[in-house]
Amino acid sequence: MADLPTLGPRAAIDLLQTYAGIDFARVWNFQNRQGLTSQQILQQAYAALGGVNQMLINKYGDLLYLTNSSTVMYRQGEGTRTKTPKKVEFARGDSVRSAQTGHSLPLSDYEDVLDWGKLWLRDAKQSDVDNDIQLMVDRWINRVEDDILTRLFVTTEFPQGTGYDVGWAIGTGVNVPFIPSPTNGVTFDSTHTHYKFTGTATSAGLLALIESMVKELRHHGHSGNLMALVSEADVDTYVGMSKFVALLPSGVMIVPGNGAASVQVTSATASGLPGELFGYVNTSRGLVELRYYSRIPTGYLFMSKSYGQNNPMNGVALRVHPDISFGLHPEPIISRTLTPEMEGIQLVATHGVGVNKRLNGVAGYFVTSASAYVNPSFAA
Repeated sequence: MADLPTLGPRAAIDLLQTYAGIDFARVWNFQNRQGLTSQQILQQAYAALGGVNQMLINKYGDLLYLTNSSTVMYRQGEGTRTKTPKKVEFARGDSVRSAQTGHSLPLSDYEDVLDWGKLWLRDAKQSDVDNDIQLMVDRWINRVEDDILTRLFVTTEFPQGTGYDVGWAIGTGVNVPFIPSPTNGVTFDSTHTHYKFTGTATSAGLLALIESMVKELRHHGHSGNLMALVSEADVDTYVGMSKFVALLPSGVMIVPGNGAASVQVTSATASGLPGELFGYVNTSRGLVELRYYSRIPTGYLFMSKSYGQNNPMNGVALRVHPDISFGLHPEPIISRTLTPEMEGIQLVATHGVGVNKRLNGVAGYFVTSASAYVNPSFAA
């Protein structure tokens, strides 16, 4: 078949000329309509939202524990270390009971709406629907991530009726103070807190802060490798620490040179955690996995022990309604006429993010001359 002739600039102008009485934008839109049915649009919405709901669970699952409980109960520390006494003959020992405390878990309803209108849907193009649904997906991701990051880093106790949705362990000065029971021979008092800070924002100051955060988790029995979520803006400060350990890329062999310092490398591990793994800190009390994440503000880091996907020992609770699965779900908006037609989609969700284990999380803050831990903001 012979090649088609190429139009010159003059011929192209003649063929594409416009007329004052014709709206060519509407002509183009109408001729490119794709006759989408309500069923096709709903299937597309279900597929997109189902995928992003699973993505969020996969991304944060190693930090989370899914629960439909409205409360978390735990034992309050006695302040002193005690042990079982010897039995006395002909006498019964003194009765002992634990002191309990607890907090509430939040649960909120969320809604987004694509109110297209049946006439718009009649002549809609695939790209129009795709882009609108993708906007809803992005907004949902932002909602869930903001809820999780807020609970990781913010000390604020959010009221839940007469109760409170609380942060990590703080011994005094809050509505729900928590002094842990003695662990591994270590006792705690009202000065105990899981919000650490340093006024020295150098690599050396950051390393000292990390060492203190690791020590805190070890005191509460969290052994093995720990993980830290850090700000992408602070990566160079972490790399500059004396105990930073670089990753060994798969298939690459590193040979030490003639210098006095040895080369330390380790292979990456995969896990359901946000951020990008870029190295480790080989602290005095064990290895800490470092993952940078752009959503974390500069000067902040969070440390925890992950026990695997949806494990009850994980630090963060993702509360869901007993009758509703986690995630954003589409519901069609139907016109109130003799011949009902879909006019849009209502997207609804119900969940809450709170603290599951108050001793399995430590937030850190490092800024020059800082004199206290300061809450970051994750507002939209």
